[in-house]
Amino acid sequence: MKDKILELLLSTDGYLSGEAISKRFGVTRAAVWKWMDQLRREDGVELESHPRQGYKLKERPDLLLPALIREKGSGRFFEAIDHLSIVDSTNNYLKQLAREGAGEVRVAVAEEQNGGKGRLGRGWVSVRSKGVFVSILLRPQLPPALAGNITMMAALAGAKAVGRLGFDAKIKWPNDIVVEGKKICGILTEMSANMDAMEWAVLGMGFNVNQMKEDWPEDLLDKASSLRMLGGGRKVERTALLAALLTEMDGLYTKLEAGAFGEILEEYRKHSATLGKRVRVIDSKGEYTADAVDLDEEGALVVRTLEGEVHKVLAADVSVRGLMGYV
Repeated sequence: MKDKILELLLSTDGYLSGEAISKRFGVTRAAVWKWMDQLRREDGVELESHPRQGYKLKERPDLLLPALIREKGSGRFFEAIDHLSIVDSTNNYLKQLAREGAGEVRVAVAEEQNGGKGRLGRGWVSVRSKGVFVSILLRPQLPPALAGNITMMAALAGAKAVGRLGFDAKIKWPNDIVVEGKKICGILTEMSANMDAMEWAVLGMGFNVNQMKEDWPEDLLDKASSLRMLGGGRKVERTALLAALLTEMDGLYTKLEAGAFGEILEEYRKHSATLGKRVRVIDSKGEYTADAVDLDEEGALVVRTLEGEVHKVLAADVSVRGLMGYV
């Protein structure tokens, strides 16, 4: 209801009376007052109120509202957007909807997560209204073995979206987006599948946008950063980033559906922060140092060890020298 009231305020010039709001949504004046109070206290929305005239916005809120996102883009990735004030995880939210039969494409974005997670079960710090914490429900016609293609597609979409804002974004294989050697986005793909095909896939992406140094725990300061910190302290418009992401995702997902993963991979290589670099790999073979030389046709990382052996890395923890604190 808060989002609906906000969208009504955004579309109204001047004051909007409590009576008009109550009639519009079929609620009591007391309920309207309650929602307005929550918008102020919980969401930080600056409202002017007048006993006779009602309510109006002092300024456009820095919230990831569907109405504000749709001002900056259109297409199937903009049609069904759920805005959540706080949630344990946008991935969990969409996984539940997927189990209930929700169709693609469904987008969930949260101002805050209190149970966000990344690859290998690692936690993800989600500072309220300073990042973009978004998940996307897809139902791709792909075998489960190609789930990594979806993750790499998302990484490329994220890097291109950040690039639209003027940053030189690269991808650390397979799914970390970095700017100036600092991680600014992580991706987690979760899915349900049978033996032959995926039933659904949920792509979760967490972008560090307007966090500052005081928002980070000490152990992350050498690895993570935000676009604002890397941009000299200039605040970044979160809705612009999210709209750019959804636009890029639409184009790349169309290619993936058409079986053109090779085109995605070619563009991914151009954004790679891993290829041509010395890396440290931890996988089923143990821990070893190698040179990252290429990606195969399915997106696996091809490395050459210091002894000259060539391996394909499918699922591993890969550190790239010079990125995210690895020296």
